[in-house]
Amino acid sequence: MESRRRTVTRLLCGFLAGSATVPAVRATSQIYTSSVSYCAAPEAIFVDTFGLQYVDKSSLISFAIRAQSVQQNLYATLNLSLQAYDLSVVNLNVDLCSVLDGFLCPLPTYRFDGATSLAIPSTFTSKIPGIAYIVPDLEAVATLRLTSIDTGAEEACIQAALSNGKTTYLTAVQWGVAAIALIAFASTILHTLWPQLLSEAHKRHSTPEWRLVLLLSYYQHIAFSGMLSVTAPKVFRSYTLNYAWSTFLIRIGPITRSLDRLRGRTGGDTTDNSSALDAIAALTRRSAMPAAPEQFANMTRQAGLTSSSSLVSYASKVTKPSFAYTNYATTNVPVIGGVGSPNITIGISTYSELLGIPFGNVFMTAFINVLLLLCIMIVLLALVYAIFALYLRRQLRRQTRNQLWIDELKRRRHYFMATNSFRILLIAYPPIVTFAFYGYIVESTTGWASALLGTLSWVSMTFIILLVSIKLLKAAKRHEDGIDHLYDSEKFTYRTSSLFTQFKPDAFYYFIPIILVTFIEACFISFAQGYPTRQVVGLIVVESLLFIATVWHRPYATKGANVLAAFLQFSRVVTYALQIAFLDSTNVKAIPKVVIGIVIIVIQSIFVLILFLSIMIGLIAAMYRGIRGRGNYRRNSDLTDKDAAATEKGINTGESAFVASSLNSSVTNVGALDNPKPPYSDRSRFSSPAQSLPEVPPERSDTPTSAEALFSPDTTARATHST
Repeated sequence: MESRRRTVTRLLCGFLAGSATVPAVRATSQIYTSSVSYCAAPEAIFVDTFGLQYVDKSSLISFAIRAQSVQQNLYATLNLSLQAYDLSVVNLNVDLCSVLDGFLCPLPTYRFDGATSLAIPSTFTSKIPGIAYIVPDLEAVATLRLTSIDTGAEEACIQAALSNGKTTYLTAVQWGVAAIALIAFASTILHTLWPQLLSEAHKRHSTPEWRLVLLLSYYQHIAFSGMLSVTAPKVFRSYTLNYAWSTFLIRIGPITRSLDRLRGRTGGDTTDNSSALDAIAALTRRSAMPAAPEQFANMTRQAGLTSSSSLVSYASKVTKPSFAYTNYATTNVPVIGGVGSPNITIGISTYSELLGIPFGNVFMTAFINVLLLLCIMIVLLALVYAIFALYLRRQLRRQTRNQLWIDELKRRRHYFMATNSFRILLIAYPPIVTFAFYGYIVESTTGWASALLGTLSWVSMTFIILLVSIKLLKAAKRHEDGIDHLYDSEKFTYRTSSLFTQFKPDAFYYFIPIILVTFIEACFISFAQGYPTRQVVGLIVVESLLFIATVWHRPYATKGANVLAAFLQFSRVVTYALQIAFLDSTNVKAIPKVVIGIVIIVIQSIFVLILFLSIMIGLIAAMYRGIRGRGNYRRNSDLTDKDAAATEKGINTGESAFVASSLNSSVTNVGALDNPKPPYSDRSRFSSPAQSLPEVPPERSDTPTSAEALFSPDTTARATHST
C-alpha cells in the first residue's frame, strides 16, 4: 500500500514539475502563487508552505502543501475559492474523506507534504478573462479553508496571492530612469566647467542645472504618489517602486541590519520587524515565497523524480491525487487579520516594506544614503581635481591657446563643491523632511536616535535654505544694480544656481513658493498617514495653487521652460486628483481602479520621456555650440597671435621714427605738424576694433618745440621790440 502511494506521489510530483519546467508549458497562460499567509490564527492545523498553480490550457488547478495537524480525530472538508479583482471566479468544496481512499480522514497528526491537481469545470474557467494572464501585477487571491465536519468550525485558513509573472516593478525600468538622471547630471557638470556651452539666452540662467533638480523632483513625486494611504491597485504601486531610489530608499543589507541593532539599543521596538515584513509581503510583495512552478520543481528534485516533456502526457496518466510523507524544514507563514498581525497603516509603511526596508528604518535609510552620496561626490571631486591639476601642470609649462579657459576653470573650481552640495541639499530636502516627520508618528518603533537625527536634519536643512533666501533678498534690495546684481555675481550664481537662476529677474523670488509647497506636501504625506481623504484633498489643493501661480506669472526665463513647468505641474494635479478613485469612500470597483492606475502610469511615463528629450536636446545643442565655438576660438587665437607679433614690431618701428623726427626738427619747420601720427596708430591692420590699439599722444616736455617757441607771446614781443 505504501509503495503504491509513493509511486503515485512520484508520478504526480513529476507531472507538477513537468508543467513548471517545460518551455511549452511556460509559454502557456498560467497563474501561480506569489505569496502565502494565514487568513486566521492557526489552531488545529499548522501550514508551513502552500503553493498553487492554474494552467489555462489544461483547466487543471494544482496545489502543494506542507502542513501538520495537532488535533486528534479531525474530520474536515476543504473549500478552495479564487477571487480576482473582487470577482468570485472559483469556489470548490471537497470532502477529504471521499478522496485518497480515506487517507486524510481523519487528518494525520504528523507533518506531511502533499500535492494534487483538480479539474476545474468549464462553468468556472469561462469566468476567467484572457486579460488575467497578461495584465501586470494581477490582483487575485486563492483561499484554502479547512472546516470541521463535526463542529462546523474553521480549523485552518490559508490565503495565497496569485501572479501571472508580469509586473511593472522592473529592474530595467529602474536602471533606465537612473540613466536619465545620470545624463542630466553629466550635462550639469559640463555646463558648470564649460560655461561657453550655454547659449546667449541661457548664460544668465542655469537651465541644465535646473533640469537636473526638476527631473529628480518629478521622480520623487512619482514615488510619493505611491506612499499615500489609499487602496491603490498593485500595478500602480509597483510602478512607483521603480522611482524609490530618488527618495534615497535603497536597501543595503548590512546597513539595514545595523540600523535594526541601533533601533534596539536606542529604545526602538524591533520585535515586530519580521512579522511586519511578512504580513505586508503576504498580499503585496513579489516573490515572497518561491513561485509555484519552482516550488513544485524543488519538491520533485527532493523526492528524486524527473520532469516530463509533455504536460498532456502526464495529465493523461494522473488518475487520482496522492500524498508523500517527506519531513521538510518548516518556514513560518505570517498571519493576516488574526493574532500577531502588526498594526500597520497603508502608505509609507507598506511602501518601505515592499522594498525590504522595515518601516522603523525609513528615515535612517534615507539619511545614510544621503551621506553616502555626499561621500561619493567628494571622492569624485577629488579625482576631478587631481586630473585637473595634472592637466594644468602640463599646460602651464608652455604657452597655450587655452590659457583663458584654464584661468576660468581655476576660478570656478572653488565654487564647484559648494554648488553641488547645495544642489544635493535641494534634492534631498523633500524626502528627508517627509521621513523625519513620519518618524514622529512611529516614534515608538524608530527609537530616540532616529528622532533626534531627523529633527536636526530637517531643521538644519530648512535653516540653510532660509539663510540663503534671506541673503538673496537682501542683496537684491540693497545693491545699486538691484536684481541684476544676483545674476551677475559669481557669489550667488555659482553657489546657488539651482535655486533662482532659472527664473526671470523680476520673478527670482519664485523659489520661495516652491519650497513652501514642498514643505506643506511633506506634512500631508507624513502626518496624514491613515487619513487618505485629507491627504489627497490637501495635496490637490496645494498643487493646484502652485499650478495657477505658474501659469499666471510665467516666472521662468524662457518660454519653453514656462511651458514645461506648467505641464509638469498640471500632471501632478491630475495624478493626485485621479487617486480620489482609490479612496474607500468612493466605492470604485477593482477593475476601474486598475484602469485608472494604468492611466496614471501612462501620464507619468510620458512626462518622464518629455524630460528625457528636453535633457538630450539641451545636451546635443550644447555639444554643437561647444564644437563650433572651439573652432571659432582657435581661428581667433591664430589671428590674435599674428596681430600681437605685428603690433609689437610696429610699436618698435614707430618709436624709432618718432625719436628721429623729433631730433631733426628745427625752427624753420613752421608748417610742420605739432602732433605727428606715429605709424603704429594705424587701425586698419587689426582684425577687429576690440583688438586695435589706442592712439598714443606724444609726451609733453618743458622745452618748447620750434612751433611753440616761434609763436609764444615772449618770442612775439621780442620780435616786435627789435623791429
